[in-house]
Amino acid sequence: MVGLIPGGIAFSPSNNYLYVAAYKVSQNTVTSVVVVISTINNAIVKTIPVGNNPYRLAFASSTNDIYVTNAGDNTVSVIDTSTDTVVDTIPVGHKPSGIAFDSSNKEIYVANYSDNTVTVISTQGKHLPIIFLPGLGGPC
Repeated sequence: MVGLIPGGIAFSPSNNYLYVAAYKVSQNTVTSVVVVISTINNAIVKTIPVGNNPYRLAFASSTNDIYVTNAGDNTVSVIDTSTDTVVDTIPVGHKPSGIAFDSSNKEIYVANYSDNTVTVISTQGKHLPIIFLPGLGGPC
């Protein structure tokens, strides 16, 4: 897609695809997608609509899902890599930016820029608390 601004990138070894967070603003319209690229032939396979302003991605090896931070609407989109569709949208803190997967605990950690928190997402369906970072003044 022409004119998209790429953000984060993640690789899925389960299908040999790259997933690239991208967005475009034109004439008061925002396009927010994850572009799926085959590493076999470097061709775009699909674009997947996600939340507003996708920023960073992480691959969860325990479920073969891609997790995408959507900084514009304070959510994380979950993409099933076997179907390349969004299967869940999870509310997180304000302006989610960084994201990482912990394979030993099977948890996703999301750094929320504007409220000094880290959201913990279980890939096993458990509800987990938000972590407030000490010494940073708490939520804004």
